[in-house]
Amino acid sequence: MPAELRQTVDALADDERAHAMEALPWMNAASGTNEPGLLRCRRCMLHPGDPDPETAFWDSLF
Repeated sequence: MPAELRQTVDALADDERAHAMEALPWMNAASGTNEPGLLRCRRCMLHPGDPDPETAFWDSLF
């Protein structure tokens, strides 16, 4: 993926837009326990090495 496209997606997939899109059924279905669907999709597709917030949460408890 070109760097400019990655930067654009990162810039547009922000917290405000992610929370606004949670009303959409497919974004709600893509969400995790501690992560809106848009941000989870962005993380999984563009930043697969970043930790899953849900996993990080549970790992911090043990």
